[in-house]
Amino acid sequence: MRGHGAHPAPNALINTVRKNQWFLEEEHPVAVFRGHAISPRAAGEESSFDAAVLGWTHTITGSFQLNGIERDLDIPARIDVGEDRVKIDAIFPISRADFDVASRRGHELPAEIDDQVVIEVHIHATPDPLSLVGEMHRRMVAQQAEIGRLEDQAARTAAVVGRLETTVEELRRAAQRGTAAQAEVDPSALPARFTDRVDYRNLRGDERYKDLGRSAEFEMISVPGDPDRGIAPFYVQTTEVTWEMFRAWSYCEDIADEEHAVALRESELRPSPCYDDASRGHGFDSRAALGVSRRNAVSFCRYLSELTGRPYRLMTGDEWVYLAEATGGVPDKPQDIAWLADNTDTDDFGDPLSMPVGLKPTDRLGLHDFWGNVAEWVMDDDQYVRGGSYLVKADDLTLDWRVDESQDIWNETYPNTPKSMWWYRDRFDMGFRLVCDPVNIPEGQ
Repeated sequence: MRGHGAHPAPNALINTVRKNQWFLEEEHPVAVFRGHAISPRAAGEESSFDAAVLGWTHTITGSFQLNGIERDLDIPARIDVGEDRVKIDAIFPISRADFDVASRRGHELPAEIDDQVVIEVHIHATPDPLSLVGEMHRRMVAQQAEIGRLEDQAARTAAVVGRLETTVEELRRAAQRGTAAQAEVDPSALPARFTDRVDYRNLRGDERYKDLGRSAEFEMISVPGDPDRGIAPFYVQTTEVTWEMFRAWSYCEDIADEEHAVALRESELRPSPCYDDASRGHGFDSRAALGVSRRNAVSFCRYLSELTGRPYRLMTGDEWVYLAEATGGVPDKPQDIAWLADNTDTDDFGDPLSMPVGLKPTDRLGLHDFWGNVAEWVMDDDQYVRGGSYLVKADDLTLDWRVDESQDIWNETYPNTPKSMWWYRDRFDMGFRLVCDPVNIPEGQ
């Protein structure tokens, strides 16, 4: 089964429903197709399904049963029958809603999730089944070897790309520091805090963008830095980045021209679409954006920098340690200011959930959820998250807590090679918090 939408991914349906209790039965149900008749393709006859198998020759009439529901289907197929072979190749779509797999128990998927699932059928039979099995085995061994080679190559490429991204971000930050120095910014004259917004009202009047009629505000507070440790003054967001700030950008909801959206995605300036519920059942209202890669977070920072004229970025590892120490480290009773596995809400199955940002009191610097809720990306040569999350118990939370990125584990069930650079399907407690260097900071707030 090949996933959803115009460009479905292999096995996406299987991985989507895995362990999500989308079916009524306890076990994963078996899909059954029963053919009733086969009729030749009429001259000039076209398939109602645009992506039907090339050169289809017959229509197979039958019924498709899944999840206890049976529907009649007409399937265009390419059929080749000879003295020593039978070959049947077919591609056809089904609707998830028709078979009652449109939503996960207790969670309704967002409207933009595609309903269509594409199924491929390939039956090649010969009088000597053992020779066919042998040939299939040889092909599988060759395919596995190729997949292993591609995975190794993808891992090496990802490591190089990660180092390049870190270098580019450091160069960009150095240029911003140079701009600040040229402007002779006096840190003591900077406001203690300011309010900014991700504005989706298209105030630029660019025809490629929509006016969504809304903006998402967030607050930044100043941090003096420590010259002895090489940490310059900066601003840090009081909460984690929320879905109100992030979602329209990540789904290209603000793009009026679909070709422009495709171009942004192909140039890796916007994420590839998330086929599942991006909130992973946690909900979107006032919640921290989660389950995104560091590349996703960095790209959003660049977008926001272009939108506001202020240099937004991720905090460095040294800045994170500085903030953690400045707030006194992990509190004696971390549950007082942090959502952790010990005190967070749970879903219908008893699994812990992230919580809306800003519900817990702030720390000494005025930051909400610096500890717990979602772990936060930092910008270093290595890719890792800090601060713990709603999956971490209070006894396991320390000043040294960090988890390094692992594509093999975090993206294990993602069906494609290479793995997604944008979304993590098996670990989704990672979010991020904005940092801003003191350049072009608004006054008088």
